[in-house]
Amino acid sequence: MDVAQRAQADRAIAERLGTVAEVAGARTIGVYWPIRAEPDLVSLFGAWRDAGRVIALPVVGGPGGGLLFCRWDGDSTLLPGPYGIAIPREKYPVVCDCLVVPCIGFHRADGLVHRIGYGGGFYDRTLSARPTAAIGVAYDALEAPDFEPSATDAPLTALVTGSRVITSIASP
Repeated sequence: MDVAQRAQADRAIAERLGTVAEVAGARTIGVYWPIRAEPDLVSLFGAWRDAGRVIALPVVGGPGGGLLFCRWDGDSTLLPGPYGIAIPREKYPVVCDCLVVPCIGFHRADGLVHRIGYGGGFYDRTLSARPTAAIGVAYDALEAPDFEPSATDAPLTALVTGSRVITSIASP
């Protein structure tokens, strides 16, 4: 996608995120700082914060080798963390009502939606240690029908793209 197409897709994803019940009702939302070609929703995070919601960024080093989500007020300094991911300088851990999770791809099968990430398993371990609503965000073209999730890949609660919201059914 060119820059204009990405910006349009990012706006559409941001708009659809507000229609997901778990996001709409959340007071504390775990988000991410975009790297590489992930959807850039940083302006949405600011709007949520301005509306009185607590926004938290992931930091490697949480329970079970997962992620710890630390409050980010938007003005506090961000530092480069592991893998070049921006993390808050001051780490004030919070418990999130839901997570907005970047996906570099996704797979749908048997009523479940699985995210494809960079292979570190941090979100899977995070969700295993403390199950919470996980809403993936991805571009429409990133559906990977041939991907086979492993037994440790945690399904998403829902996935939001620029054109749709896909909801997972309860695990069998």
